[in-house]
Amino acid sequence: MNNIVPMSIMQENIYFEYLSFPNQPYYIIQSIYTIKGRLDKENLIKAAKYMVHRYPIFRTTFELNDEGEPIQVIQNDEKLDYRFIDISDLSKEEQENSKKVFLENDKKQGFDLKAGPLIRGTVIKNSSDIFEIIISYHHILLDGWSASLAKGNFYEVYNQLNEGEKLDDVVDYTFQKYCFEKKKIVDKQVIEYWKEKYSGYKPLEFSGTSIESNKVNNTTINNRIVSNYSIVAMKKYAKEKHFTLSTVCLSIYLLSLMEIYKRDDLAVGIVTSGRDYFIDNIDDAIGNFMKTVPIRLSDANNKSFEEICKEVQESVLNGIYHIEDITISSMRNALILEKNQNVFNDIFLFENYPATNDSYSTFDILKHTANDYNSFPIVTYFYSKDDSLEIEMQLLDTVKENKEEYMNVILNNINRQFASESVEDDIIDMLEESFKKNQNEIALKYKDAVITYAELKKISDVIAQYLIDNIEDHYIGVYMSSSSEAIIYIVSILKAGKAFVPIDPMMPVERCNYILNNSGANYVFRSAEDGTSENLSANVKELNIEKIGSVEAYKKPIIESNDSAYVIYTSGSTGNPKGVKVSYANIACFIKYIKDHFVYTIEDVIYQNHSLSFDNAVWEIMSALVSGASLLIPKDRRNIEEMILSIKEESVTSISLTPSQLSIVLE
Repeated sequence: MNNIVPMSIMQENIYFEYLSFPNQPYYIIQSIYTIKGRLDKENLIKAAKYMVHRYPIFRTTFELNDEGEPIQVIQNDEKLDYRFIDISDLSKEEQENSKKVFLENDKKQGFDLKAGPLIRGTVIKNSSDIFEIIISYHHILLDGWSASLAKGNFYEVYNQLNEGEKLDDVVDYTFQKYCFEKKKIVDKQVIEYWKEKYSGYKPLEFSGTSIESNKVNNTTINNRIVSNYSIVAMKKYAKEKHFTLSTVCLSIYLLSLMEIYKRDDLAVGIVTSGRDYFIDNIDDAIGNFMKTVPIRLSDANNKSFEEICKEVQESVLNGIYHIEDITISSMRNALILEKNQNVFNDIFLFENYPATNDSYSTFDILKHTANDYNSFPIVTYFYSKDDSLEIEMQLLDTVKENKEEYMNVILNNINRQFASESVEDDIIDMLEESFKKNQNEIALKYKDAVITYAELKKISDVIAQYLIDNIEDHYIGVYMSSSSEAIIYIVSILKAGKAFVPIDPMMPVERCNYILNNSGANYVFRSAEDGTSENLSANVKELNIEKIGSVEAYKKPIIESNDSAYVIYTSGSTGNPKGVKVSYANIACFIKYIKDHFVYTIEDVIYQNHSLSFDNAVWEIMSALVSGASLLIPKDRRNIEEMILSIKEESVTSISLTPSQLSIVLE
């Protein structure tokens, strides 16, 4: 095999960006594996040497030849860059701080694409049998699929060496063959295709997203898990309509960005595997095969979701066919874009990596995390595995908009399209069924009093119907600490088809007023136990159930699946708190999942540990009430001694704890 190899399309894209912004830590990836088992340094080094020998990409550097063409140079020198660090004598807190400092310095160190090597390993010993392997590399070497394959191969080889097995001596040049093959492809007038495809398109321009080559931009990462019922509905829809799940997710993503940017014509870049060549063993090859394909959607307001999915799927297939031998920079030039304009600013990735083993005969991989530094303002990953879907958004600090709003809009669009189809019962139906079935069982325990399910239904029916008949507002504040009274109000608000806004009275009054004003809650429920509400905004009216006269029999209101059920606000530690609306469909999906998988019964006692303004409180309250279990409400949830005593005396069977609480309870 010739030591000089053409770069793949993605490698060219990354290489020219590297030349443009040499001081940015873009495309540096840090994969961190927590390992439990015997650490054999000698075998670990042998395994690393085997990988570097077998896969030439790990000893490849990148440069321009004399004609100015980008090339890969396979080095004969199979040198390793590695180190071992022992921090086992430090406390856990000191270990974490030490690793944070190391990762930051490792990122700043970067890589010289011409000098190499472009991958290095660090082994950090935490204890006698727990250590971490940090593999840092430049993205120009590997795409995501290859990284997963390399991880599996490396740890399999290490395990084989630990067991005394012999290794083969084969060098895999599949990726290098691919790079030569793709250069033989005839240009199918791709430039003209993209010019026509993007005729009349006005690229999106972010305010403040210009990249400064001497300034390192930080990244905000948001992660959310799509509910089990929504992903099942998405898969069912994709199968019935003959779409891929990736197409459905991409369509949701495009619609969400259009909503955020208030545009009806938008392009995003999607990353595809690039393994569409008829080369032997290409699916098992290791390198950077990826391609980034621009996908444009317009006039979405006049199209059904099915029409949008069909158009998006066709655009993806045609785009992959016409992206064979054109880099993003070449496309920019062909489309005559301004210097501060890009074909797209947002990247979409749908990742379904090959399954790899995490348990070996001589060790186990306990945890795997990764730090990935991108150059695009917004990069969004949709991770699919079995019946789960996780969304991760990476947003550079140059994105000035509300970063949390991006994720909320995506989740709301998923709910709008699929949540209502995926749940047979809504939360009110689940509560009413439980109230009827468990009339004589204890629903709430607070201080020395108990409330049965029959009593809870009777009280909540009256309050709910009063709200339906007399309060037009949708959002109602619950300015209370945890108590039976607070739970009754929350249930009543939901049964009225409205949304509760929990507000902890322990918060500063300025923050309480901000939440009330921001949410539009002009009415609040309050308890005398939590002091006066006279410091709240003057336009906020207090609801007093003692003044409720006779009302008609409760009649369930008509509720749309996307109506808000409650609003949870963030801590506001970096500014004003941000409100997150949770729909009726969303809460129904979540609680039904909890009900089906945890299988609580009337024998269970669930401890209500979290503040009502924390999302976990909804889990605690609703999972108990839809299952016939008893909800135990502490007098003072901050009193850890009371918690420990209650767990014993009240035979608590379920409790949600923070890590610090858990450590105290276990002691």
